[in-house]
Amino acid sequence: MVIRTVDLEIESSLHFYMGRCYTLRPKAPAKRVSKAVGYSLMVEHARSTTSTSDVDIGGSGWHVFIHDKRENFTEINMKGSGRVEYVFVNVNEEIEIKLQSQYFSNVQTREEPCSSEEGYSDLKCGDHCIWQDLADESKCSGPWMHEIVNEPCNDTLSMRNLIADYKEVYENENDFDCDCIQPCQSRIYTTFIQSRKAFSQPEPRSLIYIYYTTKLISMIEERPSYDTTQFIADVGGSLGFLLGLSVLGLIGILEHMTLFFCGGFIKRMQQKEKSKLGETSEDGQSQSSDETIDVSTVYKKKSKY
Repeated sequence: MVIRTVDLEIESSLHFYMGRCYTLRPKAPAKRVSKAVGYSLMVEHARSTTSTSDVDIGGSGWHVFIHDKRENFTEINMKGSGRVEYVFVNVNEEIEIKLQSQYFSNVQTREEPCSSEEGYSDLKCGDHCIWQDLADESKCSGPWMHEIVNEPCNDTLSMRNLIADYKEVYENENDFDCDCIQPCQSRIYTTFIQSRKAFSQPEPRSLIYIYYTTKLISMIEERPSYDTTQFIADVGGSLGFLLGLSVLGLIGILEHMTLFFCGGFIKRMQQKEKSKLGETSEDGQSQSSDETIDVSTVYKKKSKY
């Protein structure tokens, strides 16, 4: 398969049932909406021919999964996540896919934690959890199990047991028990097939258009119904209603409490200040009494007698 893309980052991964998968992520957010500014993907089916017969491409095509850019493709968890749109594109077909998106924001709580870490994928976390459990049980890992520390299976029996266990998990509709938390913010896409028509080319190719037709998105934001601010407001309102408290009344209560706990210290400080002022006044009076009198004045008063 050959993919020609512009303004897209391409990552590939190998899976047991789905084979090679390519994940395309935009390098920059789209600022306009229409088919002309959307994404156009030309995919080519790499069929091989021999001298005796050609490869039959009837029923061949591509499985297109549209999901949040932070998520990675997983063949186990993707089908049951509820956050992925799936479209099958046949060979020699031109298809137009119109997108609409919904944005969900959850509140983290102790009972239901969530992750706001950039690049976190709960689907990838679930895949690694399942792979690790299967590898620990079989004592080895398969070539499609990425980033697993167990050594690859090197004999037929262990590989057959690993494949049998993996098939059982893949076909099981129940959720696997993993401690993977949900993302706090997630985006869900809804697809609408605008048209499907034949795409005639010399080579077995298909053309896929993916684009928005509107900038409007649905945002669902979860908020706490009763937070700390509301609690303080309710407590203040109840106290004010029951006790008749106000800002001035609260200041008066604080003043009385201050006098009650610090009254003795304040009185001692006041007495020290008064004693200092008394000593200062006595010194002033003694200094003012030592005044000099003119000698002539004293002599005249004595001569009258």
